[in-house]
Amino acid sequence: MTDRMAAYTRPMATCPNCGNALADQPRFCSECGRALGPRVSTQEFRIVTVVFCDVVRSTELERELDPQPMQQLLDRYGEAVRRTLGGGGAIVGKRHGDGFMAAFGVPELHEDDALRAVRAAAELREALDRLAKEVREQRGLEFHVRLGINTGNVLVRDAGTLEEELSGTAVNLAKRFEEAAGAGEILLGEESYRLVADAIKAEAAGPLTIKGTTEPQQVWRLLEVLPDRPGRARRPIAPMVGRAREHELLRQLFERAAAEGTCHLVSVLGSAGVGKSRLADEFVAGLGDQAAVLRGHCPAFGDSVTLWPMVEVVRQAAGIAPDDSAEQARARLGELLGGEERGTLLTERIAQLVGLGRDAGLPEDTFWALQRLLETLARRRPLVLVIDDLQWADPILLDGLEHVADYADAPLVLLCMARPDELFARRAHWPGGKANALSLTLSPLPEREGAQLVVHLLGGRVDQAVQAHVSEWAQGFPLLVEELVFSLREEGRLQAAGGRWTLAVESGEAAERRAREVPTSIHALLLARLDRLGFRGRAVLEPAAVVGQQFHLGDLEALSPGVSTPELTAGLQELVRLDLIRLDHGPTSAPLPPNSGPGYRFRHATIKTVAYERLPDDRRAELHERYADWLERETEDRRSQFDEIVGHHFYDAYRYTSPAGAGR
Repeated sequence: MTDRMAAYTRPMATCPNCGNALADQPRFCSECGRALGPRVSTQEFRIVTVVFCDVVRSTELERELDPQPMQQLLDRYGEAVRRTLGGGGAIVGKRHGDGFMAAFGVPELHEDDALRAVRAAAELREALDRLAKEVREQRGLEFHVRLGINTGNVLVRDAGTLEEELSGTAVNLAKRFEEAAGAGEILLGEESYRLVADAIKAEAAGPLTIKGTTEPQQVWRLLEVLPDRPGRARRPIAPMVGRAREHELLRQLFERAAAEGTCHLVSVLGSAGVGKSRLADEFVAGLGDQAAVLRGHCPAFGDSVTLWPMVEVVRQAAGIAPDDSAEQARARLGELLGGEERGTLLTERIAQLVGLGRDAGLPEDTFWALQRLLETLARRRPLVLVIDDLQWADPILLDGLEHVADYADAPLVLLCMARPDELFARRAHWPGGKANALSLTLSPLPEREGAQLVVHLLGGRVDQAVQAHVSEWAQGFPLLVEELVFSLREEGRLQAAGGRWTLAVESGEAAERRAREVPTSIHALLLARLDRLGFRGRAVLEPAAVVGQQFHLGDLEALSPGVSTPELTAGLQELVRLDLIRLDHGPTSAPLPPNSGPGYRFRHATIKTVAYERLPDDRRAELHERYADWLERETEDRRSQFDEIVGHHFYDAYRYTSPAGAGR
C-alpha cells in the first residue's frame, strides 16, 4: 500500500458504529464489519470526476524569468492547486512540469463529486487570478491557467501515483478538454455538465473533435458557479403521486402541535430518491399561512460550521442577506429578538452561534439559545422547521435537536429527512424514545402509482413497453422514475406518435449496451451508497450481481470459497436491513440447482447493475467461470434445463477475459 493510501487507514481507538476496541490499522471492524475509512480495493470501476490544470504558455514565462523566480511562481501555483482542489475533496497528484491532475471520487466517493470538482475549480481560478494580478503588476508578465473537467466510469487501482491509479476514456478526455481550453477557461465534459447544470452558468464550447474518439465531444465553458444550488435541482413538473396517508399524518401532527402548543419531532426516513423531500414540500405548501416555515440543510461537504443548518435558519428568520455586513446582520438579529425576555443575551448567543459573535466558538449555552430562538418564533406563529439530509448532521446538531424536542414549549414541528442507514450509523437510537417523537419510513411507490407518475411526467398516453422499462429499472423510486424518463427523452429514445409515447426501436450491440446503461446521476448516487457498505455487505453484493437479479444463498456459497455460511448470512441480513436486497418468496425465472437455500432479489435493477459495473473485467471473468463450473457440476442430472444459463456465464467469462471481447 502506498503512503498516500495508508493515510486513509489511521488507527482508531474504537469503532464509531459498535464501540469495538480496535488495534493496528484495520480497514474494517472485526465485530460489526463496518468500513473504518475510505478505501480503494485492489482494482475496481468507479464514477470519478477528473480535473487537469496547466499553465498557459509556460515556456514564454520561463524565457522571461530567471530559474529561481520561476520556481517560486510555480511553487505558489502548486500550493494554490493543492490547497483549493485538495480542500474541496480531491486527491491531487504530483506536479508534472507545470500541470496537475486531481480526482474527485477516490478513495471516497460522493454522489456530488462533480459539483465538488466544479466548485473547487472555480475557486482555484479565482485564487490564481489574484496571483496573476500580482505577477502582472510586479513583473509585467501574463500568468494564466486552463482547466479541463470530465466525469465517467474509471478503472481505479492501488498504485504509486494518481496518474497510475486511474485509467480510462474519461481520464483521457479530461486531459484533452484542458488542452482545448483557452487562457483562464474551464471546460466541462458533457457528463460533468449534466451533473452540475442547475448550479452553474455555462455556455456551449463544442463540439470538439478529439483523436481516438468516434464522435465529437460536446463541452461547456464554465462562466459562474451559483451559490447554494444543487447540481441537479428536482424538477417539480408532475404532481406528487401516492403518499396521501403520510401527508395526512403530517397534517394531523401539525394541527395537534398548534392546538396544544407543544413540540413534535418527526423523522421521515427512506433511501435516496424515495420521495422524502417531495413529501415535505407538499406538506409545507399545504399549510399556507397557518405556519411559518424555516429550512435548513445538512451539507455533505464545504461548510465547516458545526450547526450550518441553524445558520441558514437564523438568516431566513432575521432576513439576513448574503451580502450583509456583520454589523448589518447583528442589527437584523437585534430587530428579530428585541423586546424578548433576556433578548440581549439571546441575540449575543445566536450571533455567536452563527459566527457573528465577538467570541470565537460555540457558546456554552448553545442548546438553550436554540431552544429559546425556536420557542420565540413559534409563539408568534406556529413554526415548522424542516431539516433535510439529517444523515450528514454533526453530532452537536443532533444533540441540539433532541434538546429542543425535550424542552421546547411552543407550537413547533421539527421535520427531519434522512437516509436511515447513514443516520443510524451516526446516532443508533435516533430519536431516543422521546415523547411526541415519530419516525416515518417511506417505501417505494406501488407499480400502479409508479406508472401514474410516468404518465404525469410525459403528459400523455404511454406505451406499455415504456412503462415496463421504467418500472424494471426504477422499482417505484420517484427520483429514479424522473431521472430515467428525463434521460430517455434527452437521448431521443422516447418518441411521441399518434398521441402516445413509445420506445424507439434499436438493434445491435449498441442497443443492448444502451438498454443496460444507468444515467450517470443515478449511477453516482447508488455507487456512493454502495461505497459505504461494510466488508460483509460488499463481499455478498458483488458475487450476487454476477448471478443476476435473483440469487440464492447456495449461489453465494459457490462463489465465496473460504467464507462461512454464517458470515454470508450476516452479509445478506445487512443488505436486507439497508433495503438493497429483499427476501424473494416468489417464483424464479429459471430452474434451481439442488440445495439453493433462501432466495433473494435486488431491490431494483439499478443496484444490481451498479454493483456489477464496479467489478473489474478479470474479477467478472473469474466469478462467471466459477459459477458456470459449479452450476454444471451441480445440475449434471438435469443438464438440458441449465444449458442456457451455464452457456451464458461461460460466454461472459470469455468476453471479459478476451482483449477483443472486453472493454467499455
